[in-house]
Amino acid sequence: MGNVALAVLVAYLLPAGALIRRAATRGDSESRPVGTLSGTATLANGSKAPFTLELSGRSSCALTVGAATVTFARGQATGDDVPMKTLLEGVCTLATLRDGGPGEADAALRRLLGGRNVPLAPVALSRLDGTVGVVIGAAEGQLDRPQLWVSRGASRPIRFLWQSDGKLWDARLGEWGSTAVGDAFPRTLALWDGDKQLLRLSAENSSLRGEKSDDGQD
Repeated sequence: MGNVALAVLVAYLLPAGALIRRAATRGDSESRPVGTLSGTATLANGSKAPFTLELSGRSSCALTVGAATVTFARGQATGDDVPMKTLLEGVCTLATLRDGGPGEADAALRRLLGGRNVPLAPVALSRLDGTVGVVIGAAEGQLDRPQLWVSRGASRPIRFLWQSDGKLWDARLGEWGSTAVGDAFPRTLALWDGDKQLLRLSAENSSLRGEKSDDGQD
């Protein structure tokens, strides 16, 4: 992207608050994805294993890769596999923001960003695998700090960098709107540590369905 074109686009970017509202309420804000994804996981050493990812609602997820299982509920991941736990920690809430029902998704995303020390400024533009992303919390190219990327136009979360256990983790959510999964969830999820990919999930089958959200508890 040329410098002149980038400068023009940046000048017309929405403020972070508006971007967060759009990201939190994209699409049908009263429908949350519930069901199971399955496909192939690629591990850090390049080996592959089958995976299943179950979305149970209220930001509750369970991931099984081979014989290992981790779960995520109420902001906490449990299990022994660090890459699996970290990936769920990074993307489960992001990808299921509509769980809280109308009016709650915006607040949930703000709480998530605040808890991960993602500032609401600056706002910039960058690219990820050919997709133009709006970066919240960092200038273009500043990949050494917490930040959230959403796709320009659709406002879907496509990249999330956050600090945990002294490391800056990088989760990437790709291929929204694929024929395999649809619009409710990304087809690929990946966890990076710097320039090393630790885990990648590529969904091949999906039983996800939209379920009407409510404002109650489980």
